[in-house]
Amino acid sequence: MSDNNGGKKLSKKQERKKRRKIFLIVEIVLLLFALIALFIYLKFGMINFRDISSEINMDDITDQIGEDTAEALSGYTNIALFGVDNRTNGNYGTGNSDTIMIMSINNDTKEVRVGSVYRDTFLDVGCDGSYFKANAAYARHGGAVGAVKMLNYNMDLDITNYVTVDWKALVNAIDAVGGLEIDVSDQEFAAMNKKPFVQEVAKQLGMSSDNVTHSGLQKLNGIQALVYCRIRKGAGDDYARASRQREVLGLLFDKVKHASLTEINALVDGILPQVETSFSAVELIKLATAFKDYSYNQTKGFPYALNTKTLSGSYGGSVVVPCTLEDNVKRLHEMLFDETDYVPSATVTNISQNISYITGFTSDSAIEMDY
Repeated sequence: MSDNNGGKKLSKKQERKKRRKIFLIVEIVLLLFALIALFIYLKFGMINFRDISSEINMDDITDQIGEDTAEALSGYTNIALFGVDNRTNGNYGTGNSDTIMIMSINNDTKEVRVGSVYRDTFLDVGCDGSYFKANAAYARHGGAVGAVKMLNYNMDLDITNYVTVDWKALVNAIDAVGGLEIDVSDQEFAAMNKKPFVQEVAKQLGMSSDNVTHSGLQKLNGIQALVYCRIRKGAGDDYARASRQREVLGLLFDKVKHASLTEINALVDGILPQVETSFSAVELIKLATAFKDYSYNQTKGFPYALNTKTLSGSYGGSVVVPCTLEDNVKRLHEMLFDETDYVPSATVTNISQNISYITGFTSDSAIEMDY
């Protein structure tokens, strides 16, 4: 009998020892796989999953946007991101979604484009002729499912997955990666210190934090960065706030790409219990394994061309009006999907006409918003 040991024969005892060594290696490998699987199971078991596949009907989406658009969008993974402001941690079914983002991942290039929807944008939030502020879709029309339907219906999108986080998730994520380097303007610093904003947020979350003491480039911890994301009055209102939110997401995105295993573990433990999502564990693992290849590119807030108006209370009072919705949806598809000649659906055209009728605003009323 010969083997690869220089052509020399092995004794039966040597063969048994060799087989035992091979079996031991195989057992160790299998044990490692089992431990990894258990680790993943335990980690993803922290997440609040909600299957919405039966509530978001792709046939209805295709009927609206048409087969050509549906095919074009199939090359992207489109996700709705919601940040709820309900003052209670772990409550994802109620409250206005004061942060609304659309994340579009190009499945081929791995480019990630992120745009915000201004929370006061005047849209058909109930997908049934109920015109109000966009952030009310979450609170009034079925939580995340209603908000996803609102985005699809008003913007010709094909979103079937969402991620909802509360304040604490963002704070924990930023602290897990050691904070973020942010250039705080004088205007932003003044807005953050008009009241004990940092201490107020820290108290609500049962945490503690020092105040921000100066403007300029500095490292902000989780609570400080959350306050930076939330300031509005005196610092660009909701337009600049949405831009700051995308900025912080981009900085966090970059830190996570270069995080250590210890930081990743802290990140997972800190945010997964504070998240509700429609993604399954398998889908999340698939996204996570490609994360290092992703490149982040934020776009502007939606709508791009707009005006403001105070309507009756039944319409939400002070609102942001797309001028027009049809024109803005064309630009949205260009910015997210490079569709330069997109023709909005009949549904979007009809909503656009109704918004113009209610508000009196047309494309001639538009102010270009550069945020």
